[in-house]
Amino acid sequence: MRIIALTSIAALLALYCECRAIAQTQPGSLVASGLNTPWGIAAAGNNLYVSESGAGQVVVIDPAKPDKPTPLITGFETKPFREKYQLGPLGLAFVDKDTLLVGGGDLGLGADVVRQFGIPAALTKPLATQDAKAKLGPIPKGNPDETGDGMFFAVAANSTAAYVLGQGEAQQGWIFKAEFASDKKMLGELKPLTAARKPDDIKGAFALALAKAGFLVIGSAGEFGHPGDSTITFFHGRTGKLLMHLKLDLNDLVAVAYSPKTGRLYALDFSEGDAAHGGLYRIDSDSMNGAATVKIAPLDRPTAMAFNSDGILFVTILGGLTDAKDANAQPGQVVKFTGL
Repeated sequence: MRIIALTSIAALLALYCECRAIAQTQPGSLVASGLNTPWGIAAAGNNLYVSESGAGQVVVIDPAKPDKPTPLITGFETKPFREKYQLGPLGLAFVDKDTLLVGGGDLGLGADVVRQFGIPAALTKPLATQDAKAKLGPIPKGNPDETGDGMFFAVAANSTAAYVLGQGEAQQGWIFKAEFASDKKMLGELKPLTAARKPDDIKGAFALALAKAGFLVIGSAGEFGHPGDSTITFFHGRTGKLLMHLKLDLNDLVAVAYSPKTGRLYALDFSEGDAAHGGLYRIDSDSMNGAATVKIAPLDRPTAMAFNSDGILFVTILGGLTDAKDANAQPGQVVKFTGL
């Protein structure tokens, strides 16, 4: 199944690239290293915010002083994931310059929450998890999710709502939305965006981006370690209507993001089973297959990315594996790319 709805194909395709261009392979520049299993990143002002899952904390990184990450929120529990990795805080998204959403993977399916924090202008000491102004969730076992939901790797927000992807077993209600109250400060209850059954080949939906036109773009990794089974799907942000569903030749798609300068859509392939295939990719339109991927840079287990307002892309690379025998294990890093 390639195209689900034909009402606005031209507009949808323009959301990720108007035409296929020649690849511009480029290396990333190191910003920070020595991070413990970074699973999420956000950019706001001059700073970067990173979910250092293995350490159970969110840190702030000033690119001018990258060797001194500052703990911002501490006290998250950690849980093993796929026997190699640690989950604590996961997806990050700013609602505004003072409000940060932190997706959780620290409590387990049916207990995980998305926490809403107020970020002080001057940080005198780290916040604790109990300092959250509000919590979205949990989504317990039952209808619509027989296992309960959680492991919120993907969180996104705009001026009207927040969107979250769950990793439970639900075939319905796997995209969640929380709308802002009338004061635009507090989010309401997490509710399923749509009751529609998800396409059968959407498995492991780790990636989420909001397009300016109001669409949700969701990337699925497929079965971790299985080659070429990733997909990308477009939904209407208000109604949840499925608009377009495309297969990609990526192994484990874990993040998507739009460049604020060019409007192009980029993706990260974690590629657990084939490190050589992992990296940063651009997603272009293709008249034959709907979408084509263009590799920008090889990366070893990339996990998350965020553009800042200047169009600089920051990418987290996984490290801190619990399996000490893994010869490829490297400290977690943040690298940056320009000109995208």
